Amino acid sequence: MALSVASFSTAAVSGTAPKGPTISWSTGDIIVVVGIIADGSGNPATPTATGLTFSASTAATTDSAGGDTSVHFWTATAAASGSSVAVSVSLSGSTEQYGVWAWVITGSPSG
Repeated sequence: MALSVASFSTAAVSGTAPKGPTISWSTGDIIVVVGIIADGSGNPATPTATGLTFSASTAATTDSAGGDTSVHFWTATAAASGSSVAVSVSLSGSTEQYGVWAWVITGSPSG
């Protein structure tokens, strides 16, 4: 079976309140979470979700006319299935808008 996106979910917020999408997954699925901060000055916490442990963030910053935008990536591999679980990401150091997206990748690489 080739890799495929089993589900995708998104959530956006202005301010520092924890926010994130709700996802479901099967054992062995890979969960990818992406957080984007409008002004690039904030520090997102590692996502939390019952039953998942996320890796440390990999970040990239882009320079735009209105300021920097930072993009952060985390991954987790599901040890057991989960259903309708909220992924939460909090932000410190900024009150700008930020968004959180989650992809559930299922299957195994082919080739």
